[in-house]
Amino acid sequence: MLKLIGAFFLAVACLGVGALLEFLIEGTVGENLLYILISVSVGGVALSFITPVREIKGQYPLGMYLILFFSIALAMSIDWTVFLTDILPTLAFFAVAQISVVLIHLLLCKIFRIDGDTALITSTAGVYGPPFIAPAAKACRRPDLIAPGIICASLGLAIGTVLGYGVGMLFMLV
Repeated sequence: MLKLIGAFFLAVACLGVGALLEFLIEGTVGENLLYILISVSVGGVALSFITPVREIKGQYPLGMYLILFFSIALAMSIDWTVFLTDILPTLAFFAVAQISVVLIHLLLCKIFRIDGDTALITSTAGVYGPPFIAPAAKACRRPDLIAPGIICASLGLAIGTVLGYGVGMLFMLV
């Protein structure tokens, strides 16, 4: 239990490093959150390479609880009038983009003759992220794909965060 609390505080430390960077670079915390997002993503991936941290029991259920808590809090703050008028067209754009990416992924898996189980796990990693890899691998009866799938999903999140920032900065130049 103490190790799990320590792991939680390591995550909070990553958040703190990002908040400190945000404050030192931007002069304020809470407006941009860029440095917080990057430090939590990169810090989480970096800490996963430390064997004692990686092997702490109970991290997955704790992470799932925190994700669900965050999701419920976010859902409770939705203003439905703004959602229907302003956000729905953006949501439709992202749905088309997501479906296109999955279709391209499956096409590339077909071209490069990637087996179906690996294609499913990597697609799950790209669309849903690390929490859904284990259930997908268990459904395929391929527990050997759990670790590579979680690695793909985690690296995808970290790289996507940095690339997303880069694309955002590129759009600000236009």
